[in-house]
Amino acid sequence: MFEPTNFINLMRNFVVYDEAENKRVKKIAKYQQFRAVNKTIQKIEAGNTPNEKGGVIWHTQRSGKSLTMVWLAQQLKRKFGNPTVLVVTDRRQLDKQIHGTFKNCGFPDPIKASGRDNLKSLIENNRGKTIMTTIQKFPFFKDEQPHAISDEHVFVLIDEGHRTQYGLTAADMRMALPNGVFLAYTGTPLMKKEKTTNVFGDYID
Repeated sequence: MFEPTNFINLMRNFVVYDEAENKRVKKIAKYQQFRAVNKTIQKIEAGNTPNEKGGVIWHTQRSGKSLTMVWLAQQLKRKFGNPTVLVVTDRRQLDKQIHGTFKNCGFPDPIKASGRDNLKSLIENNRGKTIMTTIQKFPFFKDEQPHAISDEHVFVLIDEGHRTQYGLTAADMRMALPNGVFLAYTGTPLMKKEKTTNVFGDYID
């Protein structure tokens, strides 16, 4: 931890002040969070992230995946010219929780999509934004509405990547984000025929 490069990295990139519930709590990354974020950034910098298949972060439940997302999003913004970051869940409770974590930790202007039309508008005008949504808001083909497509480079952080990522709704999401790099977070990767890694790429950590 106190090796100079690690220590400077830890102090600069892995400390937040969580202001939830009228308290101000200083939080520092656990080892697995520090390791996963650094390995993700290194993979992207090395150019080993093909379109769509960013990789899989497989950490146990309660290992702090929401804070890992915060620290990764911060570094993506700093290192890659303020790209769009989209955080996708499949439960309203998770959507609320992750948006709250970003907001309470001082992440600038995280936007929680309020519905399908709002998400469509955000995707069509997404430059530099940080957007939270559930995957169920993505079927833009309903009612013969034009499909929203982003021509921006988008990093897509998917919570519970073993769920709801293998059907038509997930295909619709990927159609809307042709320049997206998809990174899956899961504590329960689907092992049958290596399903999770076939969709998202190899394990990052």
